[in-house]
Parts: sequence; structure tokens; C-alpha cells
Amino acid sequence: MGKVLLPALLAVLISACAANAIELRSSDDPTDHPFGMTEFAAPEGVTKDKWKKIKVDILAELPKLTKCQSDLDACTSSNRKFADIVREVEGQDGLAKIAFINAIINALIDYEPDRSQWGVADQWTAPFVNKKGAFETGHGDCEDYALAKYVALRQAGVRSEDVRMVLVHDYAVRVDHAILAVRYDRRWLILDNRWDKLVEDKELKQFKPLAVVDAGGVTVLAKQFTLSSKLKPAAGKERPVTDSTASSRPPPTQMCVACAKDLNSCFPRCNEQNKSTSDRLKCVNACNDSNRCVRGVTCKPESP
Repeated sequence: MGKVLLPALLAVLISACAANAIELRSSDDPTDHPFGMTEFAAPEGVTKDKWKKIKVDILAELPKLTKCQSDLDACTSSNRKFADIVREVEGQDGLAKIAFINAIINALIDYEPDRSQWGVADQWTAPFVNKKGAFETGHGDCEDYALAKYVALRQAGVRSEDVRMVLVHDYAVRVDHAILAVRYDRRWLILDNRWDKLVEDKELKQFKPLAVVDAGGVTVLAKQFTLSSKLKPAAGKERPVTDSTASSRPPPTQMCVACAKDLNSCFPRCNEQNKSTSDRLKCVNACNDSNRCVRGVTCKPESP
């Protein structure tokens, strides 16, 4: 995704803090926000405008998706594919539901940067809209994966306050990136298009969280701070964002759709056989490892 986010957001935070002009959405419970951060209401801008349009498109499509789930004959081919995902996880425990939706959407969408697909550095599109959504084209970049997972999880019954798209800067590869954060049992699990495992936010030290996009709108993320706090990254960790760094890298290996579907027989056992959330999470990630087959290596590429 494209975007010189960090300098702009820091400037907004500092100026707004000094002017007392920004609304703080704080909480005494660190599990209320991904990465243990505090949320500030974001100012008007490009990201807010994009999200407003996405919300309108998603709300317009939801009646069709809901009808499709109850009447498959009323589905378009792309809506049918989406409805099949939701039907697969009906009645499942939250962790199995989250893990399956993450893996299957990673497998169903082929990574393609916006510059290559649309000729622009950054374009946000709802999963279904005028044949340009990632579930219609079969292609997308990081925010397309995150948005598709967001809609699928909401349709599958996950509460809106437990699902948030997070914009981060990934110091490991020096790019801005979009991920999905899902809260399960007071833990924020990170869903990334570059891997199928579920990873807790506290383990991803290479991520600098910048902003949250959710049902409530767009908010800026930051630690509670004073103007002397260490908001700035360590020297040498940043470089200017260009077209070559403006989007998350494609996954190095992409799981076959057939293998991702097979995971749905493994994930539910994790809930049955393990009592603690930590053990269930280890089990779910072990399922990913043991059932993994890689597109073009251990299985043939699926037809579109």
C-alpha cells in the first residue's frame, strides 16, 4: 500500500497535542487496542475519505451477501465463493473461525500491487464492487486481503469491536503495510497476507503501528506520550517510500486453495483437545504447518 504515513502522522500528533485539538479514545485496559497503543481520532484526509467510500460500498453489498448465504441460486460467482467461506465456519469456535478465514483468503487472492493492477500507487477497493474487488478479480495487495478478511469475519459473526484493519510500518522490509487485527480471549491476533499463522501483536516487534481502520472510522495509534517521548524510529531504520517500497511484498509461498480448505477439518480439533488459549493457538499454527501445500511446488495452481 502506498504512502508516506509515518512523518505525516507524527506531525499531526505533535501539533494536535500542542493545540489540545485531538480527541483521545483511551482505556485503562491495554487489550482494548492492538499493540497496546492508545487511539486518537484522526483528522480528515485521504485515508478517511477512502474508508468512507469503502464503507458505503460494503454496506451496499451486504444485503446481496446475506441473501446469497441463504439462497445460493441468488449468488454471483464471486459472492458464492465468499458465502462458501462463511458457511464453512458456521458454528465453529472463534479461533478456528479466525484461522480458517485467514488461510483461505490468503489462498484465494493472488498478490498484485495496485501500480500493476490499476496503474496507481494506492487504491482501496471493497471485496465486491463493480467487478474491481479482490474477490472478483482474484488479485489484490495488502489492504485488499485485510478488507476481505474484515468483511468475512463480520459476516461470520465476529463483533465489530474485535476486528480492526491496522496500518503499520514494517521495519523488517521498510515498507508501509496493512494487516488485520482480531481480538480473541483478550489477545490481538495479527492476520497478514504474507503468512498463514496467527501471531500475537506483542510478538511483532518489527511493526510500528500507525493507524486503525474499523467500524468507528479511522484513528491514529500512539503510545501515551509527552513531546519528549521517543516517537521517532531509531536512526537508519527508515528510507523514503518510493513505488518499489510503497506496497507490501507478495507472499514468498502461497498455499493452495484445496489445502487451505482441508485445514477446516484440523482447526476445530484444536478447541476440542486443548483447554488454554495458548495451547489452542499453538495447535492452530501446527495445523497450518502440517497441512501446508505450496502453490506451484507441491500442488498445481488452481483455476480462477
